[in-house]
Amino acid sequence: MMQSDILWSQKANTNVSTLRQFGYFLYEFVGARFTILAFIGLFNVATYNLDVFGWILSGGISIFLYYIISDAFSVFWTGINLEYFVTKDEIIFQWGVIKIHELTVPFNKISKISALCGGKDKRHAILFENSDGFKNGDFGFSKEIYFNQLSFENVRTIVSLVSILNDVWGSNVEILQNSKKLNWVDKIPSSSLYLKFVQLVAFIFLYFSTSIALNLIDNNCLTSLYVQDVVIKQELVLEGNNYDYNIMETKEGYKIKLRHYYAYKDQEVKFYVSPLFKNVTKFDSYKPLKRESLENGYKGFNVVFKSLAIIVMLFSSSYIFYKRGDIPFTDLSVFLIFPILIIFIAFYLFH
Repeated sequence: MMQSDILWSQKANTNVSTLRQFGYFLYEFVGARFTILAFIGLFNVATYNLDVFGWILSGGISIFLYYIISDAFSVFWTGINLEYFVTKDEIIFQWGVIKIHELTVPFNKISKISALCGGKDKRHAILFENSDGFKNGDFGFSKEIYFNQLSFENVRTIVSLVSILNDVWGSNVEILQNSKKLNWVDKIPSSSLYLKFVQLVAFIFLYFSTSIALNLIDNNCLTSLYVQDVVIKQELVLEGNNYDYNIMETKEGYKIKLRHYYAYKDQEVKFYVSPLFKNVTKFDSYKPLKRESLENGYKGFNVVFKSLAIIVMLFSSSYIFYKRGDIPFTDLSVFLIFPILIIFIAFYLFH
């Protein structure tokens, strides 16, 4: 690129904003640590006794931690020397600290140019829709509201730049006034508590889906262990007018939940437990009361709704991570409320 070919140029960040970029990176790093620690805390509640799974969990969390922090560092590192150029034939992004990188997009591959400016919005930007599908997120140019677009951001001479683009592009740049700007429900900066909340929601869904999947496998696929034990505690829990629950605890610490009541206190009972979570999967000491049956929660018809909950939560988590948390509130209501509804059905209506 010859210096004489340049019609307009600007560094994306001044020295002051570079320091601010570093501050954003630290913020993202702290936020990532908070999300990961919260996720670890959730798993520790249910899986502290699973040594092998602990190693698997640590590896999975490390991958997500690397993803979140590397994404934040990429935006910071790229932004240090990021510079924009406009020539008569193309727009250019140039960046790099040790090695210079360059992205060029010819005007004949740009289908639309929009300018975000006016009013009290101090963040002036030029947005480029291009046939190659390049976007800021591919190169670390931005991690905020323009993640899925290609843009010049923080443009200080927006009026003169629009005039130049009108001349060299051959069409008029669309000016987005206040009424045409992004609606407030769509304008979600990534460096905000909202993004941290969305990421934490995704990790919570991963926790529940992993926990449910492990329990389904543990109770239905793995070989149960035969146990003989003595009931030392028994409690009758009434639930409505139709039935009650008989909740027992054995000397070895096993908990058994039966539908309807029959006295087992101080008696020896025989049952089977799952190898991982030690859930009672089969109870052999039935008394004459025919209505008495084992309540497990991960067997029979319950498997259908819990499997559906796994699929819905994994889909929601995948979508959140794919979008980097840049999800409008209207879409989040679907990816948050629907999984919660399925969890409610799986654990409260069919438990």
